[in-house]
Amino acid sequence: MSFTVIEIDGSSEFIRGTLQRRLLEIRPGLFVGSVPARVRDDIWTFILDDLRRASSALMIYPNAKNESGFSIRTHGDNRRIPVDFGGVWLVQYKKKKLVDSEAQRAESIDTIDDW
Repeated sequence: MSFTVIEIDGSSEFIRGTLQRRLLEIRPGLFVGSVPARVRDDIWTFILDDLRRASSALMIYPNAKNESGFSIRTHGDNRRIPVDFGGVWLVQYKKKKLVDSEAQRAESIDTIDDW
């Protein structure tokens, strides 16, 4: 059995209730517990099958095969993307999308500079 951490955003009560059977929900959407590898993989498959497109999920579990000693699985749209870089986990950040007002402000600055 291995210690597992699962974080889910925007999940249904059905997913949360199912996860509560095997894991402790220490905060809304944050589950921890020790489960066998097969159960952990079944839980991840269940999460992927039931999550909506607007939802996201993260799973952290032990892995002795890399330098950091753990692996990370993600699903959904997150600004932070964990990347395995030769056995060491690093976090890559997506560029923030400009909101319409910020894009318009940037265009107005460009037109002022043209004067």
